[in-house]
Amino acid sequence: MAVAGASVFDRLGGDLWFLAPLFLWSLLAGAFIGRVLGVRRSFAATVFSGVFGWAVGATVSLLIANERANAASGFLRNLFLFSLFGAMAAAVWMEFLARPGMMARAQHGLASVPRPLRSLRRRGRRVRRYAEITRIAVRNGMGPSLGIGRHDGAGNGRPPTVRRLRLVLEECGGMFVKLGQVLSTRSDLLSPDAATELSQLQDQVRPAGRDDIAAMLEAELDAPLEEVFPEFDWRPLAAASLGQVYRARLPTGEAVVVKVQRPGIDDAVQTDLSVLEELGRVVETRTSWGAEYHVQDLVEEFAARLREELDYRIEARNAVAVGSNLGSDSRVRVPRVYQ
Repeated sequence: MAVAGASVFDRLGGDLWFLAPLFLWSLLAGAFIGRVLGVRRSFAATVFSGVFGWAVGATVSLLIANERANAASGFLRNLFLFSLFGAMAAAVWMEFLARPGMMARAQHGLASVPRPLRSLRRRGRRVRRYAEITRIAVRNGMGPSLGIGRHDGAGNGRPPTVRRLRLVLEECGGMFVKLGQVLSTRSDLLSPDAATELSQLQDQVRPAGRDDIAAMLEAELDAPLEEVFPEFDWRPLAAASLGQVYRARLPTGEAVVVKVQRPGIDDAVQTDLSVLEELGRVVETRTSWGAEYHVQDLVEEFAARLREELDYRIEARNAVAVGSNLGSDSRVRVPRVYQ
């Protein structure tokens, strides 16, 4: 093997000078493939793709040159092509390993770099959360209603089903409280008694810590908080499951209200939504009332609306659109949005 390699280098002679520029080409190819896939990739992922592509290109080109008498004739072309193919293959497989189903979601755009370990941790959180919610439902006597376990044939002095449902949603907290609040407005689906019971659900959430909110605001605004808001009242006007609001003042003197998403809520909601979607499928397939009310469709509708609610830019655009359509004499006042 050493003799064959030496003969290839002897026949190529001084033409090996372009191995170094082709290494840079492989790095560029590793970065370019991220744009093709529509993802932002870390520097380490780009370098790995480039190095892998260069190694594949050099190896394959040397093997081809070893089989030909005129080794230098196509070496440069082969190294150029196979380095590109190697970098592309490495990038694509990294995406597949990190995000199964990535290509099916490519039309929606991805904004994350490959992180297989993070993906495994996220799946682990989803499984633990599913188990936790199932235990809460069973403990409150809602297992049979969700198709889990069997009816014991007696009420045993338990509260009505809708009250047990409210207790389950309260104990699950977060997004499930919001789900109950939304259901309480659906008089087309629920009886008046059920709607009244669920309307008792309230967001009673401790505000997120000042340090966490300040760090997130400075990261989002890309500036020290004092430069954007010379005055900032750290006593929240309100704190709910998704966000909280504060009084502040701009450098120009205008009094404003700052709406802030709770740190880490996006990951928590995504985990709970995936659990809720799985529960929706279970309920619709295992219970008669789940199929009757098309629970899975209701869950998908709720999940879509909640994911939109997490994007405050949509809320800002809607406020601007509504405000621009109101006349100056309107009794409805829409607050100004500071982009």
